[in-house]
Order: sequence, then structure tokens, then C-alpha cells
Amino acid sequence: MDLFTVVAFIFILGSAVVLHEFGHFLVAKFFKIRVETFSVGFGPRLFGRKWGHTDYRVSAIPLGGYVKLGGDESNAPLEGASAPDIPPEEQYNLRPRWQRVLVAVAGPVMNIITAMAIPVAGAFVYGVPATPAPVVYYVQSGGAADQAGLKPGDRIVSFNGTENPS
Repeated sequence: MDLFTVVAFIFILGSAVVLHEFGHFLVAKFFKIRVETFSVGFGPRLFGRKWGHTDYRVSAIPLGGYVKLGGDESNAPLEGASAPDIPPEEQYNLRPRWQRVLVAVAGPVMNIITAMAIPVAGAFVYGVPATPAPVVYYVQSGGAADQAGLKPGDRIVSFNGTENPS
């Protein structure tokens, strides 16, 4: 495996994970749940910026990332305990179950949205080929198409000198 393949793999995986975690982040912020950390990568913090209560960081191991929610102690052995001064209304674990479910589901939903957005964006940028060629469905008797000799079922492969018209 060459270096380009390894770097491409890390970039694609990293992008997918960051978008996934961003889904959790957006919904948590929407419900005013404290987000303590938004990390691109795992392991020791390399650099970042603390803005409000959230530490936005890049960590040493680029194969993933995570969002640390205030009051969520499920990953405490890996990420450390939550800050002790988080108000109850900002704690994830004290939220109604439906809000916790929406925060949890937001990551996979973001991956699905991304998976659908990529081909749609490609279609807008590069277009969608008009294949197969347009087919004549109906020819009005005595009309211009009838006089030109078109019949239902004919394929239009050229129009006014343009090959494969759309």
C-alpha cells in the first residue's frame, strides 16, 4: 500500500467521522446540552481552541473523533469525568429520553445526509447524462412531427445538429 492510499484512507475516514460527530454536536447544541469537547482524532490534544464551554481540538490519532457531552459519563475512563460545575439543565444524562435518543441518532443521520448529498452535488456540478435518448411518445396526425416522418417509439439521437440532445 502506497503513502497516497494511506493518506486518502485517513482523510476519507476522518471526514466521515467528523461529519458524524458534527451531527451529535448540532443536536446537543440545539437542546442546549453542554458540549465539553469536540475532537477531531483521539488521544492527546495537539492543538485547538476553547470557545465558551467547548474545547475544539485536533488530537494525535487521526482515525476518528468524538463529542464529549456534559454529564455523559459513559466514556469517562477514556475521556475523563465531566466538569463538576455543569448546571443540571445542561447535563446530557438528565435530559428526557427522547432528547438523548435524538442526540444519539443525529450522527448516523448526518452520515446518511452526507451520502445522499455527494451524488446530488456531483449531479449539479457535472450534470446527469440524458440516457437513454428521448423517445417519441405521441405524434399528432398532420403535425410537423408526422410530416417529418416521426413515429411513436422513435429515439431522438440528434436534434438540429446536436448529438444526444437532452
